[in-house]
Amino acid sequence: MVKAGRLFMVATPLGHLGDFSFRGVETLRGVAVVAAEDTRRTRRLLDHYGIAVRMVSLHAHSGTAAIERFLDRIAAGEDAAYVTDAGTPGISDPGGLLAERAHARGIPVVPIPGPGAVLAALSAAGLPADRFVFAGFRRDIARALSAGSCQSAARRAACCSRASRSSRGPSCATRRPAARPPCSRTSPGTAALNAPRRWRAS
Repeated sequence: MVKAGRLFMVATPLGHLGDFSFRGVETLRGVAVVAAEDTRRTRRLLDHYGIAVRMVSLHAHSGTAAIERFLDRIAAGEDAAYVTDAGTPGISDPGGLLAERAHARGIPVVPIPGPGAVLAALSAAGLPADRFVFAGFRRDIARALSAGSCQSAARRAACCSRASRSSRGPSCATRRPAARPPCSRTSPGTAALNAPRRWRAS
């Protein structure tokens, strides 16, 4: 029986190539193939660090068949890595579904930590960070504003912000915020967070 390889979920720099970790470099050098959300951006990263490895494309329009073909290689014994165009895989990319399908097939999934846009921004924001809610990037917020309505995630985010300032406050999981009217285009962008969307291949 062939022993399955491993799937490495590798975080990549958000912009500055110097932010890539030593472990990330060594991981990409050691795998048989790298699946990339954007092969052009990943090629620049690989060239910068002198990494010679086979690369395949795996993005939001690849479909489930492409994911299964990639996992077939790992099931056959190859170690492989997945990288997004920037940051940690799993948010606004097919990384979440890839890891889910790997677990379903008994393939070990190994995270290689590194840059993440959400935590990087939060670390410099000067806001209470002991608890928070992430409900999408700005492009998702813009869509919610254009639709003229807010999802409940906006109220949950406000709840978390208040609760983080008081140890006696109710938890975000149990508090039921008061009803609010639909948001308009003039509502603050930070309050109009749409509900998290999970990527699914077509």
